[in-house]
Amino acid sequence: MHAYFLLPLASCILCATTALTVRMRFPQERSARVGALLSAAPAVWALGEVGVLLSPDPRVSEAFFHLCAPGWIFLAPLAYHLAIVMIEPRTSWRTRWMPLVYAIGGVLYLSQLASGWLITSVRPGPWGVQTTLGPGYLAFTVYSSFCGLGGARLAIRHLRRAPSFAATPVNLLMGIAIGIPTLLVPLTEFILPSLHVPFPRLGTTSFGLGSALVLWAYARAGYAVASPAVFSREILKVMEDGVAWITLDGRIQLPNEALAHLAGVRLDDLVGRTFRDFMRDGDPLTRRGSPLDGAEVGFVRVDGRVVPVSVRMSPFLDHRGKRLGDVVVVHDLDEVVALRNRLLLSGRMAAVGELAA
Repeated sequence: MHAYFLLPLASCILCATTALTVRMRFPQERSARVGALLSAAPAVWALGEVGVLLSPDPRVSEAFFHLCAPGWIFLAPLAYHLAIVMIEPRTSWRTRWMPLVYAIGGVLYLSQLASGWLITSVRPGPWGVQTTLGPGYLAFTVYSSFCGLGGARLAIRHLRRAPSFAATPVNLLMGIAIGIPTLLVPLTEFILPSLHVPFPRLGTTSFGLGSALVLWAYARAGYAVASPAVFSREILKVMEDGVAWITLDGRIQLPNEALAHLAGVRLDDLVGRTFRDFMRDGDPLTRRGSPLDGAEVGFVRVDGRVVPVSVRMSPFLDHRGKRLGDVVVVHDLDEVVALRNRLLLSGRMAAVGELAA
């Protein structure tokens, strides 16, 4: 038994655990879904290395490695995709071209599966899995470099434009988790082997270490994908006012817990419902095209009770200035109206007392 298999086995377990944690913690977050796939890819890659190191039959181990090839073929496009969904809107041209990027990766995988066009042979070695590069490996290198450099360019441009967050231990952990595989994968998987320098293959191990740091950051801060959408949702969760995005056809999307509580329904049941249905008949919002800016209206809960609220609406625009809908903020005025009514009643009673005197 090849003792080196313990490193890719541990990496496989850590990466798979990270993928499951991210996916289960943020089931509706698009960046979390891509981030979970990005964590699962090195887990598949590491599983292929474990099969090569443990299988007694070279043909079986080679077939198993080729079957797990998506783990290393789709790493760079997944990283590029994650940078896109964390930084750019759904309507960007990069998002529309991502299916083509994945299609190219699929063609490379099928060529590897059919004829070993990228890597012709694999075998156990003293420093892990040893590979023999095929004629198509140059095309794979160009493809991976394009995706990797594209993702890095997006991230650098975003960091230059965005306000910097305060340095925290969690941010430091996330930075180290990204930096470890960025440094070790090209060094130990490509540069040193091409120079015939004996050194352990640490590609999958670097992703395992990065995944361990991501899990540690998640345990300390409660998030594992540091996208602006995650922070925005956490901020909306603690707001006392109801907030939601209203689409062009008037339906509620991305509501927060306060709005669901005000409506008297679960958060998931609020998504997709028409916002005007919660407005009392005769109020300005029930008439299409009527703008609101702090107007006091009646908000109809699902149990039929009307709650006085103030509603502010602002247009929701994409980066090109195209209107995608409205952002609505609903402030509960129930206590304010009750206090106002008590003051009016007190004033009337005082006036009656003066008249009686």
